[in-house]
Amino acid sequence: MSKSNRNSLPILATTSAALLSLTLAGNAAAEKRDCSGTKQAKQEISRTVSQPSGTAGHELVQAVRIDGQTSANPDFNGIDQLVYGQVDHIHGTGDHRGHSINLHRNGDRSYTKWSGTHKTVAIDGGGWETTFDGKFEFSGGTGKFASIKGGGTYKGKINPQGLTEQDTCMADY
Repeated sequence: MSKSNRNSLPILATTSAALLSLTLAGNAAAEKRDCSGTKQAKQEISRTVSQPSGTAGHELVQAVRIDGQTSANPDFNGIDQLVYGQVDHIHGTGDHRGHSINLHRNGDRSYTKWSGTHKTVAIDGGGWETTFDGKFEFSGGTGKFASIKGGGTYKGKINPQGLTEQDTCMADY
């Protein structure tokens, strides 16, 4: 082995060890965290409804609202979520999709996109209830949540008393 090759071995070993430790540190910083929680609608900001076809009961709805969230994860507990949703249904049954902005207490934001299905049924006493479920994924964020990855599922109901939703969520950030 030449003298120059022998001198480069310690540098190569040191560089490899440094890269390995940076990789391990990066993996530890991006651990999977449970961000599951419960949401309730707090305020509807806007709602537009149109009937796009001659089909009876066919509606397109575009709405913006604020939901409040509780979670065992302090990063997601007590936050508001700004929800931008679109609905396409016939007599209350159909598809929905949209995007949301989680407004974290430290000023950071995380963004989600979601889609699912819903069904409205009549209930005893002349009332109604809409049940819904779907999937969501994080699409980015700011600050602490700039590299957030993950997502989960949601299910819930809407009735004259309001909206409640249960989310199951795992995220790396």
